[in-house]
Formats: sequence, structure tokens, C-alpha cells
Amino acid sequence: MKKVFALLILTVLFIGCGVSKDNEAFNPTPIDETKPAPRDERFIPGKGIPVIKQPVNLHVMNLPGTPVLFYDNTFAFLYGASDEKNGPKVVETLKNLGIKSIDYFMFPSSDPRTFAGFKAVLNSFFVGRMGEPVWQSEDCAKLVLEAMKKGAMTERQVAGSIFMLNGITFDILYPLTGDMLNAKPEEKSTVVLVTKNDTKWLLTRDIDGAACEKMLSRGKLQKVNTLIATGGALKNLFTPEFLDAIQGDDFSTIVGVHDGEKASTRGKIIDIAEQGTYTISTEGKRDVQK
Repeated sequence: MKKVFALLILTVLFIGCGVSKDNEAFNPTPIDETKPAPRDERFIPGKGIPVIKQPVNLHVMNLPGTPVLFYDNTFAFLYGASDEKNGPKVVETLKNLGIKSIDYFMFPSSDPRTFAGFKAVLNSFFVGRMGEPVWQSEDCAKLVLEAMKKGAMTERQVAGSIFMLNGITFDILYPLTGDMLNAKPEEKSTVVLVTKNDTKWLLTRDIDGAACEKMLSRGKLQKVNTLIATGGALKNLFTPEFLDAIQGDDFSTIVGVHDGEKASTRGKIIDIAEQGTYTISTEGKRDVQK
């Protein structure tokens, strides 16, 4: 009887220890609204779907708000849609590029000059998915509701969200919900890391020193090849520490349409307002075999 009782005690202890150990993987340190949730990147939405190998095209539009399009023959990702007046021009550009539908639309900022043209896009294209920003904006909310009525799926546009389209990763680095508490306009922007093979782009609107510091403190910034500053990289926005963290090999900055004093950005400067629409098609640099 004593042996049976002893075995029962050992079994309970063994199971208890095992449960505790396993739970560590599923119950990580509690999070709050100022740090990203942990994630298992084995299960990124879109990962595992067969990839059709082909170049990705980047098209930066010479329009207010500087809409940015990544696309190939299988998908189209649109970051911004200019202001309401220029919405038809965005539609015309998309049609000229052979775009049939928008797989994902993302709000660059809370400024209607960067997204109000999306109404025209909605009236001309089917939109599969779109981000729902964490900042409070009646204009954004109306467009999200209209898109849902037309069949679009929505998801929170928040740091930690990640998805793949034909093997290309779109990783939102900023903002978190808590970042929007008493946020200034320069903090209400979406920062996205786009990766194809080992080529990286960082998409952002206007972000000030406070937003830069938050991203630096979270340790999620990576070296990129190109910074796409759709707001024009205006003076006193990007901090030197932020630029140090993202400046990779052959670094360049695509400066969007702007109406203010341009900052001293780094690397090769591609000014959309001066140069006009920017396009590139690339396979992305292949990983070096070790």
C-alpha cells in the first residue's frame, strides 16, 4: 500500500512538473499595450503556401501622400491611396500597371491626405484584406466599414502583426495601441518592414523622435536597403539613432512628396517630387550559401 501511495505521489509530481514546463511556452510573460505580443513565426499567415518565383515590383507614386505599391503576378499590396482629389489618379495608375484587385490595403497615417483616395480604389477594385488602424479616426473608420460592406476582411493594423504574400514578408513594427495615448500627429503612422529574400525596405510616414525611441527600445528594427519616407523625411523627424539602426548596405532613401524642409537623410536620395514616379523590379539578393 505504501509503495502504491509513493508511486501515486511521484506520478502527480511528474505530471505537475511537465504541465508547468509546457505552459511556459504557451503562457509567456504578460504583455501590455506598450510592448509587442510574442509570436510563433512558424505560423505566419501566408507562410507555407507555394511561392511562384518571380520579381517583385515596387511602384512609388508621385502624388500627395506618396502611395506605395508592391506587386507581382499573384498579389498587390497598397500602402496609402493619396487624398480624395487624387484617388482617381491612383485608380488609373493601378489599372495601367495591370492590377486587377488589391490583396491588402494599409493606412499609412491618420492624415486623410494619405488615404482618402482609397474610396475611389474601393469603387474600382475588389479589396481582399485591409488593416484597421489603432488610432482613433472617423475618416478611417468610415472607409473600413465601407470596405467590409464590399467583402473586405479587416484585421488590426498593429505592431507584431505579420503576413506573407507570395513569399514576401510584411511585418508591422509600429504602432502599438498604447503608443496612441496622447499621441501627436507625427506618431500616428504605420511603420512596415518588407522583406524579399535578403532585400529589405522600411515603409513609413512621418514619425518623430518619440516614435523612433519606442521602436529602438523594443529591439525590432533591422538593417534595411531602402527607407521609403512617404512624408518626405521632413526636418527634425528621424533621429540619428533610428537611422543608425536601419542603415544597411547600399542604403538609399526614397523621399516622398512633401511641402516642408527636407531633412539630411542618408545614403542615395531619391526625391519623388523632383524625379517623379519611382519603379523597380527585383528578385531580391539571394542568401549567400555558407
